[in-house]
Amino acid sequence: MVGPLAERQHLYLTRISANANRLTRMIGDLLDLSRIEAGTVRLAHQSVSLPSLLDDITQEFMPLTQTKNQEFVLETTGDDLTIWGDPDRLHQIVTNLVHNAHKFTPEHGRIVVSACPDPPNHILLSITDSGTGIPQEALAHLFQAFYQAHRKPEIGTEGLGLGLSIVKQLVELHSATITVESTEGAGTTFCIRFPKAPSAAASASI
Repeated sequence: MVGPLAERQHLYLTRISANANRLTRMIGDLLDLSRIEAGTVRLAHQSVSLPSLLDDITQEFMPLTQTKNQEFVLETTGDDLTIWGDPDRLHQIVTNLVHNAHKFTPEHGRIVVSACPDPPNHILLSITDSGTGIPQEALAHLFQAFYQAHRKPEIGTEGLGLGLSIVKQLVELHSATITVESTEGAGTTFCIRFPKAPSAAASASI
């Protein structure tokens, strides 16, 4: 009697914790959206090493992807992959996209995060997954607040449809652009084109 009861209790606590985390994310998204739309978000710009940022995020997500036996690959090419931005907000942007990739990629799927120079003055960051893909008719609306494409996430991971809208607006606050390509049943790729960080002399004058 004690063993099965303990297992049920563990299951209930796990579900409560997951729901609490989901609620916290929803509240955070609502607050972020309201601040962005009110124009009160201020970025703390500095030079950010994109490889270092991506390595940190990889370490954060590796245990999560292992729960679904997903292959998580980080690829960086080029010598200078430094961008000018707010490290916390950049972390938020990439984390949101990687979380979506994990959520919509089945077991034994593949997630690739890559960064490379985009001459002469930009850096290209892409997040590609082998997941369910996005219907073509949904792509034009994907970055609208509260819009949710007709895809089935894992139980307990549903959101309000604010994440990608927030990502797009944060990307634009960094003077960057974001695009998406997707094929149903084959996967999705998000690409962000960031301006390179200014030189040290130029940074000092900003």
